[in-house]
Amino acid sequence: MEKRLKQVLNNEYGNYILPFYWQHGEDEATLRLGMEKIHASGIGAVCIESRPHPDFLGDKWWHDMDIIMDEARKRNMKVWVLDDSHFPSGFANGAVKDHPEAAKKYLTHYCIDEIGPMEKASFMIRIDEGEKLLAVVAGKRDRKNRFSITEPTDLTRLVTGNILYWDVPEGFWCITVIKTTNKGMGRPNYINPIDENAVKLLIDTVYEAHYEHYRDDFGKTFAGFFSDEPELGNAAGGKYGHRATIGSYDLTLSWSNELEKRLIDLWKSDYGVKLASLWHEIDTISPDARYDYMDLVTQLYDRCFCSQIGDWCREHGVEYIGHVIEDGNCHSATGLGTGH
Repeated sequence: MEKRLKQVLNNEYGNYILPFYWQHGEDEATLRLGMEKIHASGIGAVCIESRPHPDFLGDKWWHDMDIIMDEARKRNMKVWVLDDSHFPSGFANGAVKDHPEAAKKYLTHYCIDEIGPMEKASFMIRIDEGEKLLAVVAGKRDRKNRFSITEPTDLTRLVTGNILYWDVPEGFWCITVIKTTNKGMGRPNYINPIDENAVKLLIDTVYEAHYEHYRDDFGKTFAGFFSDEPELGNAAGGKYGHRATIGSYDLTLSWSNELEKRLIDLWKSDYGVKLASLWHEIDTISPDARYDYMDLVTQLYDRCFCSQIGDWCREHGVEYIGHVIEDGNCHSATGLGTGH
C-alpha cells in the first residue's frame, strides 16, 4: 500500500480509464483540442466512438483517425477503436448486404393440427425460397396445456417433395414442421455470430482495414478494438426484450450449418423430436434438449466470434475488449446476450 501511495503522489501511476471519444466528423482543430483536454485531465487513452461518424472506413474517417493518432503519439496515449458503424457490434459496416451468406440464419417452426383417425392423409409442407426442411414431428396435443405434446414421433421419412403422407392415428395431433429460414426476429443485415466465416467478414471489413492503415502503431499507440454489446441476435429485444428464453412458443432461434452438424451428431435418431422440444413441452425430453442447444450455441459463439476476434488481435499485437449484456438474466437466454 505504501508503494502504491508513493507512486500516486509522484505521478507514477498507470492509466485506468479510456473514455469514448465521440466522432461526428469534426474539424481538425476540434479533434486536436479534444485530445489535448482529455490528456490534460490525466487520462492516457481514448476509445474512438465510431458510430456517429458520417464516413466510417471512408476517406473522412481515415483523415480524422490520422489526426487523433498523431495527437496520441505526441502525448504517449493509447487509442482503442469501437469496431462498427452501428449498434450493436456485428453490422460489419453494412458488408452483409453484399455478402448475404454471412447473414443470420434462424431455426423456426409452424404447426398443423389434425384429428384422427384418418387413413392416407396428406399435408402440404410450406418451405419458402432459401429455407431448408429439417424435420416433421407429430405429437398428441395436451388439452390442458397448449404448449405440451405427448407421444412424439418423427415423420420426416414420410415427406416426399413438399407433401407429408401419414395415416393419422386416433386423437388430437399437432404436426410440427421445423425448418431453417433467413426471416427472423433479429436485426437485419447483421452477421451470424455462430458462423466462423460470417464473423471473418467483420474482421476483414473493420479490423484488417485498421491494420492496413496503422500496422506500425499496433501494440504501441494503437491498443486494440472494442465490441459494444454483441449478441446472439435471434431476437433483437422487441417482444422478448431481455428474456428470449428457449421454449417460447414463437421464438426464432439461432442457427448455423456447424450447429446443425453438432446437434445431429449429439442427438442422432432423436434429432427431430429434440428439435421440436425446443418449443414444445415434452416430458423428460425438453429440459435436456434445451440445455444441449444452449450449450452448443454458447460454445460456437465463443469459438466463432470472441475467440476468432481475440486470436486475430493477439496475432497482430493488440487487445480485444468490450461490453456484453448479462443483466436481466440474459446469460440464461438467447437474444441480446452471448450465451452462458
